[in-house]
Amino acid sequence: MDDNKKKRYDPNDYLYCSARIRSLETRLADNTLLQRMTEARNENDAFALLCEKGLFTDKADPDKAFDDFLAENFALIRSISPDSAVVDLAALPYDCHNIKTAVKCSIMERSPQEMYY
Repeated sequence: MDDNKKKRYDPNDYLYCSARIRSLETRLADNTLLQRMTEARNENDAFALLCEKGLFTDKADPDKAFDDFLAENFALIRSISPDSAVVDLAALPYDCHNIKTAVKCSIMERSPQEMYY
């Protein structure tokens, strides 16, 4: 294949990726769980419901648990996607937020760690 020619998009390339993501969606919070979370007394009780569902293993630190969950899932989707650039595009808002946070914290001479996505 000529390096100057772009590879044409073929929807069949994404069949496995799409099916795998669909199967993983069943492990996410459903409407019933979301309703129970909105009725929880506080954020710790809401987080406990997610832990009961099996979404998180790190029950001690909710922020770390969400960060790890997001990173693991982006890594998984990158690994099964025929073109990881598509996944990188989806992750862009998180990257932009983190860059903006780093710049602001640098100006204010504060640590940005707690503000990163």
